[in-house]
Amino acid sequence: VTPDMEHDRYVLFLTHLTPEATTLPQAGVFVEQELCVQLLAPVLKEYGIKLYVKEHFVQPYRMRTFYEDLKNTDNVVLVSSDAESVDLLEHCVAAATPAGTVSIEAPANGKPVFVFGHGGFEHGPGIYQVGNEAQCRAAVEDILENERQGRTITAQEGRNYFQAFTDTSICIYSPIEGADPQKVEQSRQEIVKLAVEEIRKAF
Repeated sequence: VTPDMEHDRYVLFLTHLTPEATTLPQAGVFVEQELCVQLLAPVLKEYGIKLYVKEHFVQPYRMRTFYEDLKNTDNVVLVSSDAESVDLLEHCVAAATPAGTVSIEAPANGKPVFVFGHGGFEHGPGIYQVGNEAQCRAAVEDILENERQGRTITAQEGRNYFQAFTDTSICIYSPIEGADPQKVEQSRQEIVKLAVEEIRKAF
């Protein structure tokens, strides 16, 4: 349907391209994205919040039952692909994702986000790691309490988080055509160094 962003209170769930690392392996059991929807939708209904679901813009195909299951899930609104994701994100109460880049985009735009998997970005401001009904409910209540108190994710909090993420990450250059051979070799050395450090910690 065409969404009513001005009047509906909703959480935005943007489905992932499948297959992709953000669902397998990073989403764990939530590789079945219907599970995220079926877990979150009834909890949101208790608070008068709809769950908007929009398909990934380059997903080539899915089984018909995927859409039928979503359509038959109470409190779920399947949103037209013509609706702009940027606009949907701007007007939502929060976003939700198994483990995708929405977990970066939402906080960067001052919106909280439910993260079901482990994509590496689940520790930032306004990010709620969820995996069961109780955690979903606790996250919703915290989000609504912050809303009542006028507390938002500030731009400075976002900058601090992304700076910390950058400072503790290694940069990887893929050996694609035209890539700087020295940077590719440096990437290989950094990956090996990190792997050795982690193995030593384990043993």
